[in-house]
Amino acid sequence: MKHPSHSFLFALLALAGACLFSSTAMSAAVKPNVVLIYIDDLGYGDLGCYDCEDIPTPHVDRLAKEGVRFTASYITNPPCCPSRC
Repeated sequence: MKHPSHSFLFALLALAGACLFSSTAMSAAVKPNVVLIYIDDLGYGDLGCYDCEDIPTPHVDRLAKEGVRFTASYITNPPCCPSRC
């Protein structure tokens, strides 16, 4: 059986060090906050951030302003079924 060369061992050690360094650098990165609001029987226009003027929703409007709003969705079942199972 042949023994591995010194250059191969050095390359393997360098690769392992690079992987270790990159994993510690990524763990120090700030992870985003995720808030999923799941509501039964809420229509598209029932929130102030979607131009509803009848019901004030200032806190949800602020979350929508500072975060991501989804403006298109498609469902294949009645809207309330998943929240009632």
